[in-house]
Amino acid sequence: MPHQPDWDFYNVEMDDKSASVMLDLALARVAPIADKPRMLWIRVTLLQPDADGLVQKEELDRLVELEQDIVARISQNLEGVLAGKVTAAGIRDFYFYCSSSGDFDSTFTEIKKHHQEYEFAGDANSDPEWRIFWQVLYPSETYMHIIQNRRILRKLKEYGDKHTKPRKVDHWFYFQNDMDVQKFVTRVEQRGFFMEGSQVLPIKPDYPIQVNVSRVDNVNEDYINQLTDSLLQLAEECNGHYDGWETVVVKG
Repeated sequence: MPHQPDWDFYNVEMDDKSASVMLDLALARVAPIADKPRMLWIRVTLLQPDADGLVQKEELDRLVELEQDIVARISQNLEGVLAGKVTAAGIRDFYFYCSSSGDFDSTFTEIKKHHQEYEFAGDANSDPEWRIFWQVLYPSETYMHIIQNRRILRKLKEYGDKHTKPRKVDHWFYFQNDMDVQKFVTRVEQRGFFMEGSQVLPIKPDYPIQVNVSRVDNVNEDYINQLTDSLLQLAEECNGHYDGWETVVVKG
């Protein structure tokens, strides 16, 4: 089955600087890819970064054209796939995974020749376990929830949802044993949540007990991000795993 990219982004602080990370989340389902053991890194110095060192819209079209050319050349010459890119401090780093064959130096020279208005740096390294993908690009659990929250909110908006309207919001958790469940339920009920129910799911042997709690809340982005972050921490304190939320569409 052909690879179907699933691109998304999150914003984070790196070395006390604002950074934007974009990655193909679909690669997490297949990484590491055995026939792409080499990581290629290409750095581009932005021409007109904003005050935070990120991309301004005046340069965006030029960067899109540059990226398309880089991707095409690395795909054709090195059988490479773009895994992600990080923008911070006036630079954008591209990360590719490629086959072990192919001449990176000549391809890199071609790229620089066709885009002389930009300053470049680059290198090729062995990374058969895709450590750069997991350690640099892939989001932490907190940032993954932010991505998931944004996707849910986008879908709700498509159906006319008013995010500031209170409604019942269901949250899902998984635990290893009844003792952890009881500890969690006691603490989450103190925060005004209602225990909807629990069940054992044999298909999840590591965390077999599913717990569903709910509370009436609004779901505007800042609020839901803070809420899910606090629930993630609470689940971890009780040796559990937070799996996200769902709700109904509220209009008007």
